Amino acid sequence: MNDTETRESSERLHALISGIRVAMLTTEAPTGALQARPLTVQKIDGDAVWFLVDAQAEWAGDRLDTVNLSFVDGDTWVSVSGAATLIRDPNVLDELGDPVSDSWFDSGSRPAALRVEVDRADYWDGPGKLVQLLHLGKAAVTHERPDMGERGVIEP
Repeated sequence: MNDTETRESSERLHALISGIRVAMLTTEAPTGALQARPLTVQKIDGDAVWFLVDAQAEWAGDRLDTVNLSFVDGDTWVSVSGAATLIRDPNVLDELGDPVSDSWFDSGSRPAALRVEVDRADYWDGPGKLVQLLHLGKAAVTHERPDMGERGVIEP
């Protein structure tokens, strides 16, 4: 990994996470413990990531003022911190919904949109495994730090 951090725009964040369908959302429980759960990304809109959730889920009442989203896909890792908001607007729910997402909600469930406004994203976009092995081998011979990809910070 390079020592230099890059500060980039929301477009870079969108490029990094747009193909990743599932994110782990970590929230703080009332006890102070951190708890994570997988959520399907419904939309990425500017500096916000949208999900559909059950508004009655136990964690939905937890503190959502600071949350973390973790995205992993192959050789790309992204950790996003921000604030989440539950939105119950029927128009927003219709826009985000689709038959597959709707199937997760029982007839008694109350779906809500969860909007995470991104404050900061840390990422590592590594080369493929073969390139990583080559860099590690070179580093072993030259005793230099291997180049294991690009690390950066995005603060929209």
